[in-house]
Amino acid sequence: YLVMTEDDRSTLDAIYQCLADARRRDVLRYLQEVDDGIASVGDLADYVVEQETNSPTPSRDSVLTNLYHTHLPMLAVEGLVEFDERTETVRYSHHPALEQILGEE
Repeated sequence: YLVMTEDDRSTLDAIYQCLADARRRDVLRYLQEVDDGIASVGDLADYVVEQETNSPTPSRDSVLTNLYHTHLPMLAVEGLVEFDERTETVRYSHHPALEQILGEE
């Protein structure tokens, strides 16, 4: 039986909200897999397009726009990544609770 503080619950709620979207999960998986945990927004868009098997496959430009304006800012606000809009790079922020959750999938 684990006792959680209100801050713990808020953190877990934020992580699960981030993980609720497949594109955000793909971004986090990709960043976990690369050696230095850093990727360009373009590389992330390419990876997301590869992962999506919807018909029709989304265009790279639409995924890029969606990542840039929606998903990466959300992940950054929650402290899961650092998103540098100027250089268009994303750095994974190692988060033990997130890694435990993703490891259970």
